[in-house]
Amino acid sequence: MSERLNKLPRNWKWVALGDVATLVNGRAYKKNELLDSGPVPVLRVGNFFSNRGWYYSDLELPADKYCEKGDLLFAWSASFGPKIWDGPKVIYHYHIWKILTSPDIDKYYLYYLLGSISAEIKSEGNGIAMIHATKGGMEKRVIPLPPLAEQQKIAAILDAADQLRQKDQKLIEHYTVLGQSLFLEMFGDPVSNPKAWIRTEFGCIFNSIKYGVSTPPKYSTSGIPFIRATNIKKGSVVTKGMVYISLDESKKITKCKLSEGDLIIVRSGANTGDCGRIPSEYVDAFGGFDMIIDIDDPYSTFYNFLLNTGAGKAILKPLTRRAGQPHLNSKQISSLSLIAPPVSLQNQFVEHLQVIETQKQQAQAALDKSETLFNSLLQRAFKGELTQSTTV
Repeated sequence: MSERLNKLPRNWKWVALGDVATLVNGRAYKKNELLDSGPVPVLRVGNFFSNRGWYYSDLELPADKYCEKGDLLFAWSASFGPKIWDGPKVIYHYHIWKILTSPDIDKYYLYYLLGSISAEIKSEGNGIAMIHATKGGMEKRVIPLPPLAEQQKIAAILDAADQLRQKDQKLIEHYTVLGQSLFLEMFGDPVSNPKAWIRTEFGCIFNSIKYGVSTPPKYSTSGIPFIRATNIKKGSVVTKGMVYISLDESKKITKCKLSEGDLIIVRSGANTGDCGRIPSEYVDAFGGFDMIIDIDDPYSTFYNFLLNTGAGKAILKPLTRRAGQPHLNSKQISSLSLIAPPVSLQNQFVEHLQVIETQKQQAQAALDKSETLFNSLLQRAFKGELTQSTTV
């Protein structure tokens, strides 16, 4: 502890979180108390990070069991992290704390501080089936506390950087929606409102389909990319979590070698049915456990996009339902009945989509920079390294 204390600026101090803030428990619910509709939404941890699958309540509870816009919350079970609530009045679940700040600590300073240490809090959590933090342990957690004016300055700097990355994220979402709107305008919704296109089995469109390796090879820190299910996100291949294999390992799994335009479809696990198209930078990479589809353009781009739309997910979802873990096989994929617009129209769509994707990639590059800036500022903020000259 003394080593940590010496690292703080002279006018900062270490305090227990419970000395400057009060953690208020939410309410635990019985299953029959969670309603499909009602006067007040129930904010659970799942809703904390998305807006899907809401339940409601008609219970009348003490005032401290509700949260309103502007309240500081913290999810402490399974998923961890703070949020400044920006929605309507809700009842918050037991796995969320409402944090009431004292006059000694700025709410937004604490919000960013908790965000910076959420991974650490989770790593120290208890539980086997579900990791969770304890209220007592959280209250005893020691945090750095600068003078109030400096807290507000730090919060303002981080907020400016946070708004910048949110702006970049919204721009990416804009281009995503634009691509989806273009698809719907040209081809209609393949499920709910299809245009009068010829339909065909997917197996009649692609050249071949094969499975990746069932036993993972030995991974390396560098070498040839080995693309796994976790690298398939929203129709693309992402580098986060990428692993690599050596040339010697690659010689053992030659059937899994990838070409530009190949589609990879996740065939098992939580994200079964996710599909991604192999870009030029991953030519000669290797595919993991998933299904690899050899398909020519424009079919490759068109059907990758289709399978990643809401309609595409709706087509795949019934196939993955089973008592155990969701699963897809090559026969199911080959027999998918999909629209088959004229190739000339698919080409036209791909040309428009490439323009949108170029803009989206530029927005992604901007987001990567703003994320790097925010994370850099976050690392410096609570060591007293942000100076008066810091600007965003």
